[in-house]
Amino acid sequence: YKENDLEAKLGSTQITATIMLTPTTSPFCTAHGKTFWDYGGHEPKLSHFFNDAMASDARLVMSVLVDKCNGVFEGLESLVNVGGSTGTVAKAIADVFPYMECIVFDLPYVVAELQGSENLKYLGGDMFEAVPPADANTVDIARLE
Repeated sequence: YKENDLEAKLGSTQITATIMLTPTTSPFCTAHGKTFWDYGGHEPKLSHFFNDAMASDARLVMSVLVDKCNGVFEGLESLVNVGGSTGTVAKAIADVFPYMECIVFDLPYVVAELQGSENLKYLGGDMFEAVPPADANTVDIARLE
């Protein structure tokens, strides 16, 4: 996002010095003044790109999981996909197990426009405050520092 190479180099030097002085602050937060998640709430293009990347990874994993390890889900009546983004993981599970109530739980701006189905619901909230109750939880994790 820098106008020229010199500005980018000077900016990165400043960020490096700041990170060395405040090791508890992530490099992203130092560079942008907010966490990745807060930044994504105000930058739809970044949020969309990140959600697409997470969904791509989830499609690969879920194709194997529901085919080869579907016994893990047998007997469960409900599942919450914490940090589930656009719901790729929960959709795959809900499709294979139509009797299971699946909830995609993510930040409100992530799930605000998404439509569920009979056994798939979207719920906005903060996983650090509370997570809806269920027989099982899946957690989509991305460490961004």
